[in-house]
Amino acid sequence: MPSDFLNRALANAQRLHESGRLQEAEQAYRRIVAADSNAEANHLLGLLLHQTGRSAEGAPLIEHAIAIEPGNAIYRSNLGVVLKDVGRLEDAVASYEAALAIDPALAQVHSNLGVALLGLKRTDSSVAAQRRALELLPDYAEAHANLGLALMASGQPDEAIESYRRAVALRPGYANAHLYLAEALRETGRLDEAEASARTSLALRPEHAATHHALGAILAERGQLAEAAESYRTAVRLEPNGSAYRNLGNILNDLGRYRQAAAALESALGFDPDDAAAIVSLGLSQVRLGNGQHALELFRRAVELRPDDIDARIRLGGALVTAGRLDEGMAEHERVIALDPDNLVARGGRLFLHNYLGDRPIEETFAEAVDYGRRLESQVVARRDHANNRDPGRRLRIGLVSGDFRRHPVARFLEAVLAELDPREVELFGYFNSVDADENTPRFQAIIPNWRAVAMLDNDRLEQLIVDDGIDILLDLSGHSARNRLNVFARKPAPIAVTWLGYFATTGLTTIDYVLCNDIIIPPSEENQWVEKPWRLPETYLCFSAPKADVPLAEPPARRNGYVTFGSANNINKLSAATVETWASVMQAVPKSRLFLRSTPLAFEDMADATRNRFAALGIDPARLVLEGSVSNYAEYLAKYNEVDISLDPFPYAGGTTSVESLWMGVPVLTLKGDRYVAHMGENIATQVGLPEWIAATRSDYVAKAAAFSADLDSLATLRASLRQRLSASSLLDAPRFARNLEAAFRGMWRRWLATAPTSAER
Repeated sequence: MPSDFLNRALANAQRLHESGRLQEAEQAYRRIVAADSNAEANHLLGLLLHQTGRSAEGAPLIEHAIAIEPGNAIYRSNLGVVLKDVGRLEDAVASYEAALAIDPALAQVHSNLGVALLGLKRTDSSVAAQRRALELLPDYAEAHANLGLALMASGQPDEAIESYRRAVALRPGYANAHLYLAEALRETGRLDEAEASARTSLALRPEHAATHHALGAILAERGQLAEAAESYRTAVRLEPNGSAYRNLGNILNDLGRYRQAAAALESALGFDPDDAAAIVSLGLSQVRLGNGQHALELFRRAVELRPDDIDARIRLGGALVTAGRLDEGMAEHERVIALDPDNLVARGGRLFLHNYLGDRPIEETFAEAVDYGRRLESQVVARRDHANNRDPGRRLRIGLVSGDFRRHPVARFLEAVLAELDPREVELFGYFNSVDADENTPRFQAIIPNWRAVAMLDNDRLEQLIVDDGIDILLDLSGHSARNRLNVFARKPAPIAVTWLGYFATTGLTTIDYVLCNDIIIPPSEENQWVEKPWRLPETYLCFSAPKADVPLAEPPARRNGYVTFGSANNINKLSAATVETWASVMQAVPKSRLFLRSTPLAFEDMADATRNRFAALGIDPARLVLEGSVSNYAEYLAKYNEVDISLDPFPYAGGTTSVESLWMGVPVLTLKGDRYVAHMGENIATQVGLPEWIAATRSDYVAKAAAFSADLDSLATLRASLRQRLSASSLLDAPRFARNLEAAFRGMWRRWLATAPTSAER
């Protein structure tokens, strides 16, 4: 091709290229390279293909241009750009370095080299390359932004932020730099500034998916979950991908919108079926939707994909426990601890499980709790000074930390009492650590004047909130159960801390001062099972809120059935080996009797079969068992007691809520004397309603009493007719009396603290 004609053809192709007529430009370039081995035409065609998303086709063309003109630094630099785009980072680095060997003064090439080196995780070299670019061109905004990326990767966030700020100062319209700055500010906890930077970036580039995604992460950390969800929704609309769908699903889970969360997470798995994090989150959605079996399968899948994934194993362990598979659940907790010895979630879960299993001496469980407390307290700094007003008679600020101000057993022992507390004596603050509000939650909001939704606050922010609220006495209502905030209690945000109701053994924390109890639940001989000091109330240590559901009592079903029906609505996890053996002996001692068990896991056929098999192995015909999953309607739940003659209390983990509900419905509860808090709960309830004869001293006595009570249906009917009234007249349902005792306990704790806490002069 003659040189004049070639030059005109090339100039025409470039004009088409520059004017955006890319298809025509491509055809023009191709005609030139077909007719002549022109370096520039090959180079420009390669760049055009890169621009139109065909970098893999473009790279050989630029390589051909370099073969024609090996000394051209620009060709080698642009080849680096194309090679980086197709993921050939090592080759890109080599191409950039070859360009710089020809012309070391190319600032842009130094910066591009730094970006490729960062992709290879060679962060120190990346920083050095960006700094060299800036030596050559100090006002090069892109190099300042790229230096920020390299500094962030090398663990220097403050220096990165300065680089980003310099980039946006040089180019206020540089949207990417504003985005990078927002992400770095979020990493360093400067959320107000982060949000402002993200919104500036969006003002410059409203339809940028990654920036909406970044804003969603910032808003989530600020606790603005609904706004975060909208940002993630926008991100997936603009650029659907698995990561955005997964994060949207996570936020929707946090908001309690479990069906929407499940849909988003299913979409995430459509992009990557092996995304273990999305699988775990979908499992959480299914747990909340009541699809326990599906959740279990999902968690198993996540563990198969990532055997060393701590979160997946913890979730699997919890799902196994919920399904009644305690031994398997315990094994998962043990595996987590083997992978991560300092994992306090698994250690707390293991402590909770020991209450169910009852197969270890209490001394070992206590020692493990002490070890838990030591590990947690070594990770935080407990406050030594508290600026609370030291007036001994003033109104006390009482904080209640719980995720259970909702449909939950703890709530049934709180509602009536809190409503009766004298507002002249105490001012209540509720720290609700759950997003799962229900129809009961507004009642607690009405009772507790200072309501705080804290589920999305991290431990630092919750600690500061409690300090700012000036709490005098902070109550832990969870212990090692779900939704606890023991990490905050370890920091001692209030001068006095108390554990109560939600857990039935020591937390192990020295920063929790007292456990509320009475002489039955923690007799003096068992104080050595506690790190906390027992603070004994004069009567009962708990007070039940009478059911609002109007469910009438019925005659003993034995009279119409011709046989006695024993029953339990306790969690199936409480059926220890000793419990099952004893209940089987009861059924053998009472011919034709039936056992009616209600528990959520029994809705799963495999769990129901396993339960039948446990009794069959002890000689009990499975036909004598009536197994049901729990019902969500409370009135229907209570009415089921009309099908039971005598309730059997499990051990060592005795019933609490279920026992009081049984008595409310006229069904007496046979319980066994125990050797620890969790095993004394039935004794306390029986004592408060004046039924000491329903406390068995031994397992053989338990069987004998069950047989004797079953043999006297007239006495059983008389007792049944009187139980609701007896319960109503007892301290267990006398909320005003209990409230006065609780107020006196709070005042006593406060005055004791005033007498022992150092004054400011002593500090």
